[in-house]
Amino acid sequence: MEQVRPAEKRRNRAILWMIGGMVLIGIALPPLWAREQQPRSAYATYADARRAGAVTGGLMPRRLPASATEIYEKHFTGAGHHWVRFRFGSRDSAALVAGLVPLAEPQVKGLTIPSPGWATWWLLDQGVTTSSQGKRVSFYRAEDGWLAVDPRTRTAYFWR
Repeated sequence: MEQVRPAEKRRNRAILWMIGGMVLIGIALPPLWAREQQPRSAYATYADARRAGAVTGGLMPRRLPASATEIYEKHFTGAGHHWVRFRFGSRDSAALVAGLVPLAEPQVKGLTIPSPGWATWWLLDQGVTTSSQGKRVSFYRAEDGWLAVDPRTRTAYFWR
């Protein structure tokens, strides 16, 4: 049997390390690229979002009340997906859903609720529509997307 020389061992080891590195890059790159394609922002108050141009720039739902706080937003640039979560003042509860008809239970169960991914603030998913928590959340078709409102916690979720 032929003996492998030390120089060949080093070369073979270097080739294996390069192949391993390329495989790792190939595995890590797509999720990182997807995350980069989903810009996100957060604002403490409606006034902060307005100053940043998010309210007039189309990043916020039309129904975002002036009392909104803890505003989180994320959008998927290429696909037109958009998610916003915010808290609202008790005086804005009625105005937030004024003119909207709540979805009936069968409509809610058939509703698609996409996940923004990498967003710990988005707590809404398909499971909510059939859980006991879903009984407390009202779902609506808004002018520019979908709206879910939890009056107990005064939290609203918007997506399109």
